[in-house]
Amino acid sequence: MFSVKRGVELPVDHPQVHEDQLSTIYKMTFKSKIIIIRQRKKESLKQSLKYHKVFCDMYKQLINDIKEFLKENEDCIDFDESFPCPIKEGDIPQYMLDGLKLFIDGEETKITPVGTLIVGAYGRVDIEQRSYVAGNKSRKYFLLNKDDDENFTWRIYIKDGVDSEFTDFNEENFFKLLNTLLPEVYERA
Repeated sequence: MFSVKRGVELPVDHPQVHEDQLSTIYKMTFKSKIIIIRQRKKESLKQSLKYHKVFCDMYKQLINDIKEFLKENEDCIDFDESFPCPIKEGDIPQYMLDGLKLFIDGEETKITPVGTLIVGAYGRVDIEQRSYVAGNKSRKYFLLNKDDDENFTWRIYIKDGVDSEFTDFNEENFFKLLNTLLPEVYERA
């Protein structure tokens, strides 16, 4: 730290720096720190709000894509979009997004938005199957990624024990994902 005495900067431990000057230096430094903290929080909130909007828009597109993929199978699949998912992230006020439930042959598959506070991604949406027949221990979700050109895309992530796999989100890979969630439906037939 430095003190300014007659236009000359002196280190704090310099013998010409008096106690009253040290007090002023520490107060000024604290105020400076608060200003910096406030600026960082403001920038962080601005960045968080930017990614929050991207996440919300991309989540709505994800749900629309899923419904479009399943459109020709509507006679076998029921949809429920009425379960709200509250999300609280950092300084952003709590917000709600509607999750999506798919009912296939009596089995419930739940698609739930998690939010943007994800290490290594810009957002996460969980997909899980609630089965009363067999427990499913693997983790499956959609991760929002950004490429070098600032384009956001969804990727499917499947973690099964120590093995994990990333694939692009598209109709073919989504059906493969559903197939891994609902194996007993085919076994019971």
